[in-house]
Amino acid sequence: MLTFRAIDPQRDQAWVIPNRRDSFLVSFGSYEHYGRDEEYLVWLQMRCEQFPLGQVLAFEGRENVGQLELTLREGGKVGYVNLYYLRSEYRGRGYGKLLHEYVEMFFRPFAVQRLELRVSLSNARAIRFYEKLGFVVAYEEEMKGQRVFRMQKEMGGRVEG
Repeated sequence: MLTFRAIDPQRDQAWVIPNRRDSFLVSFGSYEHYGRDEEYLVWLQMRCEQFPLGQVLAFEGRENVGQLELTLREGGKVGYVNLYYLRSEYRGRGYGKLLHEYVEMFFRPFAVQRLELRVSLSNARAIRFYEKLGFVVAYEEEMKGQRVFRMQKEMGGRVEG
């Protein structure tokens, strides 16, 4: 069972920075367009203030399993996943599905019409995973000098409960 805790960028630097660095390396194969940790922490602080329960660390017991960074776009019609991260030792073991359950739970009260995320064209494992969750490739675009797919999952704006 996973538990989720809202991120405090200053307190949680020891997790959030390595998580983001690893996600970048896994996604793009290098740190070439990674940026600066300090800029990331400032950006993350802003997101935490805007959507505190959308920026979370996932734990199994005391072990950090992964991290999610979620926000709303297009006037609240789109639930956007900025970061969908699992530490390497937890990949392929069902934890990704548990993270996704949190994603859908977080966005459900907002009645978003669809979920979106970006994934590197070269990250075949992540693409397959997202497809299993119901995401489809909408189009290809450039993000910070990297080619990525924009993937989408229709939610229909429904409110479940």
